[in-house]
Amino acid sequence: MASFGEQLAAARVAHLAASSIEDQVRVHISEAFDAWDRGELNAQTVRYRLEAIVRAAYRTSAAVAAEHTARQSEIPGWYPQGQIFNTQYLKDLISDIRRNLRDYKSSDKEDKARRKALLRMQHSAGVGAQRGYTDALIASYAELSDFGHQLKKLWLANFVNNTPCEHCRRLHGTVVRLNDEFPVTGNSPGVYVNLQGPPRHPRCRCCLVILVVSLENAFEELDIESPGEPQQTMDTDGVQRLPLKIFSAIIGALKKIISFVTGV
Repeated sequence: MASFGEQLAAARVAHLAASSIEDQVRVHISEAFDAWDRGELNAQTVRYRLEAIVRAAYRTSAAVAAEHTARQSEIPGWYPQGQIFNTQYLKDLISDIRRNLRDYKSSDKEDKARRKALLRMQHSAGVGAQRGYTDALIASYAELSDFGHQLKKLWLANFVNNTPCEHCRRLHGTVVRLNDEFPVTGNSPGVYVNLQGPPRHPRCRCCLVILVVSLENAFEELDIESPGEPQQTMDTDGVQRLPLKIFSAIIGALKKIISFVTGV
């Protein structure tokens, strides 16, 4: 089994892919909203497209997490087979999209109201991408634990080109069992509770890591502050260097998202 250092490095790359999906869907949310403002889409069509983008964000990141787990398992031919979607969480995000659209339509539609509605819908899509990754990662590793693998779940705050909030700083380095929640050490508006994993809040850049403990690494010191962490954006070349299945899943889903936005 890979060392903790190798597992941490792989987890950071996989999470970076999920963060890149978040960045993309935020752009597509804005494009769909702009098309509605210009009269190119009616209210029903824009609602459908915004909802579709959120679903695609969640499911694409979930696919990335499942593929990452399969690669880390080191079991030839194994792939997570169970249900990896948190249906209720996804429904709640879709409800947020609908509510914010209704609020905007009933508002004065001035710039402030528009910015508020757009930001909230982008948050829904961004949270969808991050939570899809978290939910699928936990579900996939739960299947892996059936093979007798010992696991521990780790919260990493991101300090690379990013200043974590006080809540994320407190959670950095916290280790819990796979199905346990991370401790909530404070709350404020816009900060989530009942934490199985990131995101802690909109635009959260924290990373969930699940480590497989083996005889080879059981006594290895876990270094969560190691240098050389990947950047928090990924250009085209970086995406193409991802493992093939992760790359294919991202490209396929982004094509679907673009088709939702453009109608092509």
